[in-house]
Amino acid sequence: MFEEDTEKVVKLMTMLDFMITERKKILRGGNYKQYVEANGPKIPAVVVIFDNMSAFREKTDFAYDDFLIRLSKEGTSLGIYLVVTGQSFSMADIHTRIGENIETCFPLSYPERYAYMDFLHTAQFDIMPENGIKGRGLCVFEDRILEYQVALSVEAENDYERAEKLKEISENMRNVWSGAVARPIPMLPEKAVYSEYSALPLYRSQIDESSLIPVGYDMVSAASFSLDMREFFCYLITGAPRTGKTNFMRVFLQSVLKKDADICIIDNGKKELLIYEQKENVTYLDNEDAVLEYFGSELTPKFTARNKKKWALIGEEKEEDEIMDIMLKEERPLFIFITDLLEFAKMAYESEAGISSFMENLTEKGSLHNIYFVGEVSLNKIADVRYYTMFQNFASYQTGIHFGGKTDENPVMQFEYLEYKEISQKQPVGVGMIPGDRSYDGVKKIMVPMARK
Repeated sequence: MFEEDTEKVVKLMTMLDFMITERKKILRGGNYKQYVEANGPKIPAVVVIFDNMSAFREKTDFAYDDFLIRLSKEGTSLGIYLVVTGQSFSMADIHTRIGENIETCFPLSYPERYAYMDFLHTAQFDIMPENGIKGRGLCVFEDRILEYQVALSVEAENDYERAEKLKEISENMRNVWSGAVARPIPMLPEKAVYSEYSALPLYRSQIDESSLIPVGYDMVSAASFSLDMREFFCYLITGAPRTGKTNFMRVFLQSVLKKDADICIIDNGKKELLIYEQKENVTYLDNEDAVLEYFGSELTPKFTARNKKKWALIGEEKEEDEIMDIMLKEERPLFIFITDLLEFAKMAYESEAGISSFMENLTEKGSLHNIYFVGEVSLNKIADVRYYTMFQNFASYQTGIHFGGKTDENPVMQFEYLEYKEISQKQPVGVGMIPGDRSYDGVKKIMVPMARK
């Protein structure tokens, strides 16, 4: 790729950042060499090449300096090797702090001795390469400074012809190779479908993490975006009609089905989630009597038992993150999907059984129980549902997603990080926006794949 390929550059950096995190978990404090000696080459070495570092830094407005410094410092121990070309270690070329982390240098064709001293990290040498010979320089070999000559990769009349020959050789190698290849830079698909999305390596690794639920593509990095169960309790899905809300709930549900969890579906009159009725570990409810029975015989006892455990842990002076870790480890997750929050609120407040007080208490104090509510409401129903205390509690967490854009029409979610001109912009069907305050710097928009394909 070229430094002008802004979209690809962003996605490459995100992929490398994830790779660093991924390998740290695998190596568990060890290094790549030790891992390969013990397990063989189960994870490949990765070589990242930047040709003309100064041009890359300038054209990307120095946005990746901190990350590249980190990569140069941590990469080798993780099996990620950085190769760069440039003219000097300086603030305008190869960043000085990157240079401090580069142990092996091959300087060539410099007329002054001090330039070689900078790259070789020593002044203890007496030789200088012969002038006027292309590809001639100095290098460190077995603790000695030696003169070396770079070999041409292929014979050619000029650089253009050489590049074309190398391209042909590379294509031939790719065509005959049947083994694993380098991980491709993720790109947003023209048409996102769940079958392809769920085949992504990152999706599978997120599913394997006990607290992560992958739900779509990050619009900036094209990487799989996941929700962390440690960070939400009531998850609100909003938007105008036919903007992708129910499809998002299906994708959410399908990812939860791949985890060791229980699911309760409270469906509306349209029975939009009926296709999941027969799935393992799913309780499907589509009428008031069934909902009231479930809440009385299943949810209330489960919540009561976990609430006692939560308060016992609080009594032991456990922090919230410690309590959540214990709940994730010892209690089976329960997800309750509600396809129409207005319809559900009317039932809760108007039924003779009177579960409104229970729901108000649960939505206010039910976090840290490994029980989660995922509810959907259309913008044209918010005016009616927002006056129910249960819904006010639900929306107060500001954890959720909004579809269709025009966030200025959403009175229950905050998008303070948006510029003024963005708040009235419409978004394509299936593109969801994550709420946040002015300081929010996480994923802001995701593309949700079609759940049924």
